Amino acid sequence: MKTKNNNLTKIAILIALSVVLSYLKIPSPTGSVALDALPGYFAAVAISPLSGGIVGAIGHFFTALNSGFPLGVPIHAVVAFTMFVACFGFGLVYKKNKALGIITGVVLNTFVSLGIISFMIPWEVIVALFLPLLVGSIINVILASMVYETIKNRL
Repeated sequence: MKTKNNNLTKIAILIALSVVLSYLKIPSPTGSVALDALPGYFAAVAISPLSGGIVGAIGHFFTALNSGFPLGVPIHAVVAFTMFVACFGFGLVYKKNKALGIITGVVLNTFVSLGIISFMIPWEVIVALFLPLLVGSIINVILASMVYETIKNRL
């Protein structure tokens, strides 16, 4: 019971951090690319892939919220789901192979996410989002990995 409560507390703190980091934006056409995913990726390796997915999805929701849902609520709901998948996938793979985990997180958050929403928004928006989302994904995944590797023995 104590471990479950500890994990819930950690998840809540990481969600709060994700909300704060959602205000640190990477310039993009939508304004919804931010550092909100960093706690999700961190949670995926520090707690569990499922926890990371939850933190990542909720983090994206708050970034979209404080950006005014520029793509609309339904599309941002899909993006939140893809963020869940990106954090979850990163957590699963990272424990077995760090480099492949980093690549998995970036590929899922950039290429797969944009591929899924490309059926819902104009192609020009996808093209305009590609570079900022790629840069944001790389920053979020690498920083989360660095933080985890620095403090993993203290967790």
